Amino acid sequence: MNYSRKINRPNFFQLIPFIDYTDSLNITKGNPGLVLEFTNLFELSYQNQISNGHNFLTSIYYKNTDNLITRNLFRDINPNPAKVDSIIISSYANASRSRSYGIELTSKDKIAKWWDLTGNVNFFNAVIRAGNITGGINSNQFS
Repeated sequence: MNYSRKINRPNFFQLIPFIDYTDSLNITKGNPGLVLEFTNLFELSYQNQISNGHNFLTSIYYKNTDNLITRNLFRDINPNPAKVDSIIISSYANASRSRSYGIELTSKDKIAKWWDLTGNVNFFNAVIRAGNITGGINSNQFS
């Protein structure tokens, strides 16, 4: 059983408010208003050695993140009509919340003395609540 609480701080490039024109096709701008991201993670795992050289690990988990730092895109209208009339700029924002939960199955089998085979399957659901961001939407994905 495991519980973790993590803090993710925005990095320098995510915070700097100036537009980066280094790559004219990928214009980015930081957001000095970003706040810390807090994650709570719960995990329960069980490992069983089926026979000599054959192991099976099962894990179920739940992860909740508040103030998720996300990359968002917005459209900026260019005031100079001689140039392209609008450009897309990517920036960063804090989504309200992110949540994911799932189950992971891992098997390790010794096929030969010199060869191990590891198989892994992960089923999860991820939900992002980004309705607080202009143009942001809530997303729900099962994979």
